[in-house]
Amino acid sequence: MNYDENTRRRLKEVFDRIAEECKIIMQTLLEGEIGINEKVGINTLADSRTHNEIQGINVDDFGIINLLVNEYAVLYVDGNGYEWARRPVSVKKDQRFPPPNVIAEWCGRVGIPTDNETVYKICRAIWLDGIKARPFIEPTFEEIDKMFDEWADDIFNSLVGELDDYFND
Repeated sequence: MNYDENTRRRLKEVFDRIAEECKIIMQTLLEGEIGINEKVGINTLADSRTHNEIQGINVDDFGIINLLVNEYAVLYVDGNGYEWARRPVSVKKDQRFPPPNVIAEWCGRVGIPTDNETVYKICRAIWLDGIKARPFIEPTFEEIDKMFDEWADDIFNSLVGELDDYFND
């Protein structure tokens, strides 16, 4: 399809807004019940790197929108459909010990002491108990599906507005 510059601009504005709304939907889900870590009873995803690094990007003029999340966070939090993002050693015998430097960095970000003993205890707990996945990708797409009719109307109105301008000039 060959659009003139006005049509491209209008569609880009609509798709940019939709991309931003998709990002907000995902962030809102992380701020809710999905983000609660059952082990500690608090939401550990609301102000996480996963939450803060989500991007909604309008790729082109045809409505292709990418939701980008730190790739490790998607694997870690979503678990790719598995019940566990990191299985306990009792289930996966060759489970590696979590990297202490990563755990220490996380501790520093969330205000937990970063001394070796504390970091070791957290690593050991993760190694022994695993980390239960908190899937947020599928619920995000469910919420996006609910918005689709509204967004389709916005796209339609943008195109109709262009036709109105064309025939009324």
